[in-house]
Amino acid sequence: MKDICRYLGDKEADLSSPALEEVKEGSYRQQSKQFYDYVDSNNIYITDESFYQEKDILEVVLVAAEEKKGAMMRATLPDREPLNQQIESINSVGGDCYVIPNTVMVEGEEWDNSIVYLTKDYDYRSFSDKELPFDNGAHKDHRGLGEFFGYPEEEIEAYAEHGMWPHGFTQEDNSFVPLDYVSGTEHVFPPYSAAKQYGEDEETVKKVEKLTSYSVRDSPDSVEKLVDTAEDRYRKLQNLEEEYGVELTSMI
Repeated sequence: MKDICRYLGDKEADLSSPALEEVKEGSYRQQSKQFYDYVDSNNIYITDESFYQEKDILEVVLVAAEEKKGAMMRATLPDREPLNQQIESINSVGGDCYVIPNTVMVEGEEWDNSIVYLTKDYDYRSFSDKELPFDNGAHKDHRGLGEFFGYPEEEIEAYAEHGMWPHGFTQEDNSFVPLDYVSGTEHVFPPYSAAKQYGEDEETVKKVEKLTSYSVRDSPDSVEKLVDTAEDRYRKLQNLEEEYGVELTSMI
């Protein structure tokens, strides 16, 4: 059975500037950033490494603000203390964290590489460990995880039944585009790729890339809903900036 540790938040708690600052630029972010710079500058390859970056920060904030149902965060760190502080901040604004402990070897030393699933949907508290859709990051329970993250039902079904575009993607203009693209397929595409295919402007594609994470069907309706979701979340971040004085939209 999966080893899942539960850290449950206060249902009556609300957002606060200190908690949002900790989520954005606390020790969890800073240590992950230092590790990323170290690995990048020294051309070090580590199996299963992970970093806590801008998109992760925005997803955690959106979950804390109840603009997104659930999210996953992860970072390779020398010890768990920064992660514990991050979890405390999420708990302090009412978020629940489900942690799957994990480690990875970094130059002969064992570092923390735990996976954290977070939400403010308290129904998951009644789930047994076996019933929870979480795993070690392989994400085999497509429907269960899609529901946990709050993805649209029709996109969950499309991904579960047909999967991603089978011909792969290539990088053009700093973004991935599908190889041998044919419109009208039943397969799904990365959100930013779909937005670009349907002619959305660069600013909109950036919002989609940073503020959404579910794959979408190749249809105007799916992409329109995707863009609307990204725009709604962007406006929410603007409101949070104004109310709590924490800069967020600059990360997009």
